[in-house]
Amino acid sequence: MKQLTTLISTLFFLVVGASHVWALPNCVGSRSVATWDNCFGTYTFSNGDKYIGDWKNNKSNGQGNYTFTNRDKYVGEFRDNEKHGQGTYTYANGEKWVGTFKNSKLNGYAIKYYPDGRIYQKGIFKDNILLEEA
Repeated sequence: MKQLTTLISTLFFLVVGASHVWALPNCVGSRSVATWDNCFGTYTFSNGDKYIGDWKNNKSNGQGNYTFTNRDKYVGEFRDNEKHGQGTYTYANGEKWVGTFKNSKLNGYAIKYYPDGRIYQKGIFKDNILLEEA
């Protein structure tokens, strides 16, 4: 048991320690994202939408949090300014989609929840279309 505890502790500290090594530096400049590359930053768009997260090649790439002016929010993975990968899209009314996105559309397994947490729909999606209910 002691060996298992030691192994788990070692792995934990390796992962936590490595995350600090891989942490992106803060993006420099707040008026334009044109030079933001391999950094972490916050940007408020002219329409009031706000993105906080990883930037690469002046686009949201990696983990991020996008808040829309209508109070909808997406937290998850981005690629080239698109929702892409695992994420949660929460509507202002509390409904939410949790699943896999590709090019900002549901692609793969996803679950939609009512505001009270009950499941509304779940299944396999392709370009936001339900292919198979689960």
